[in-house]
Amino acid sequence: MSWQITNRMRPERWLHFFFAAFLLTAALALRCEAAGSPIVFKAVDFAILRVDERPAKTWDVYLAEKKRLILVRLGTRYLLLETEAREVYEVAPEAFEQRKDELVLKAGGDETRQRKLLPSEAWNIRDAGPSRNYKLRLTEEGRTIEVQLRIVPTWLRNAY
Repeated sequence: MSWQITNRMRPERWLHFFFAAFLLTAALALRCEAAGSPIVFKAVDFAILRVDERPAKTWDVYLAEKKRLILVRLGTRYLLLETEAREVYEVAPEAFEQRKDELVLKAGGDETRQRKLLPSEAWNIRDAGPSRNYKLRLTEEGRTIEVQLRIVPTWLRNAY
């Protein structure tokens, strides 16, 4: 008895179907994520912040859960650092909602009123052993900002 593959049983058709379904699901997931979902920032326990080579007086540093975003609070001013795009935004304080040790950037609203792009230059991002250093210069203000974050390996995160 010989096995013959008919048009109904071709594995290529199933592969094409599953690949198309996967692409559709991925596209829908990305669209839902980008369509105004709030960004949650968690407070960083071990961070160092310097402004013009001196420690800042009142500050906090927050990291986004999924994206590579760093939020720096200097007094009542919030600076959002997009490390991949190497851009700095000043965000209005009313755009945030406080939840315990988290800050939530509310979705929706007028983006131009919530975020203001600040010109920056001289970005320097480097890994220095157990920490990652971000250094940049705000062009209009002439100030340098340096953020040092402690990097905990994934296998050690649950041990703390």
